Amino acid sequence: MNIGFCMGKRGELFFNNRRVARDEYAIIDFINTVGEKKIYIKPYSERLFKDFGGYIISEDPSAECGEDDFFFAEGEDVLRALPLAKKVISYDFSLEYPFDIKLDTPPLELGFRRVDRKKMTGFAHDKIVKDVYVKD
Repeated sequence: MNIGFCMGKRGELFFNNRRVARDEYAIIDFINTVGEKKIYIKPYSERLFKDFGGYIISEDPSAECGEDDFFFAEGEDVLRALPLAKKVISYDFSLEYPFDIKLDTPPLELGFRRVDRKKMTGFAHDKIVKDVYVKD
């Protein structure tokens, strides 16, 4: 399984049961990066993908994802799926947000190595940093 997720500058993922931020360009970039691979999402994430199609809604994407498939994770699902992933695509919105769920352990500290970094301008964010990590 591979995962993608978005976060704030300090690893912020969720605040008050909601995503801290979203950006349409990050979603478009994720879809383009994944290419022909399957993308699994939970029902909560459908709002982000509904205009683009090509996704599979699942209550338990971690269990349904094949080895080469992607799970676009949000909130606590990032924390659960990250140690199981072999590839990670993260989007850092480079802004600080209030949070009650955050990523405390970055991929580099979990045995991943960064293979790509790209800075881009988003739809709602002046700066987004996309990092791609793989686990050997």
